[in-house]
Amino acid sequence: MNSPLEAVNKKIFSFLRTPLAIYIAYAAMFATAGLLAFWLRFDFSIPARRWSNLYFALPVWLTIQLACLRLFGLDRNSWRHVSVPDAFRVLWASATACVASTIYIFSFGPAGFPRSIYLLDFIICYLFWTSSLLSVRALLESSSTPISVNARPNAIIYGAGNAGAALLREMRGNSRGGFKISGFVDDDLRKSGVFMHGSKVLGTGRDLDKIVRSKQI
Repeated sequence: MNSPLEAVNKKIFSFLRTPLAIYIAYAAMFATAGLLAFWLRFDFSIPARRWSNLYFALPVWLTIQLACLRLFGLDRNSWRHVSVPDAFRVLWASATACVASTIYIFSFGPAGFPRSIYLLDFIICYLFWTSSLLSVRALLESSSTPISVNARPNAIIYGAGNAGAALLREMRGNSRGGFKISGFVDDDLRKSGVFMHGSKVLGTGRDLDKIVRSKQI
């Protein structure tokens, strides 16, 4: 039976998946990135004469960045399955938004707009964007556990390669049961003691009997 905290988490995540919540969250993130870019450029003390630059740039950044969010399909991303290719899509979206907003602000913005802010906004936006995707994925994986991890039977994965890593991710993402992965076994001695996604390679096939007894599998 779900606890009250799990019920609240489900409601929160259900709302966060709606288009309205996604665009509000990203708009707040982009605005914060723009403001932080100005603060960093002027050592956290924006001169009075520079506020007009900020007031002009913020709507431009928000409009173009939200358009790129839609253009690159990042508003329809599967949060639970965020991976390296998504980080590259974010990079292309951030770079496109940076180039487009730079051209617009340079052409129509107030005179003397600090050029370093273009690069600062790009870097901060990219870091915010990727970290938000990874954070939401981590929250989803940690909260969607109706069956206690301690109540699951222990298991090990034989083979600490790409297939084994994929199997580990799949089992961790399975919120309906499955196994508690105690680690890996691999016949490659060079992998012994290595950690993959937080799980240790416990030994080789020769150590299997000992590992099974020690991990109560």
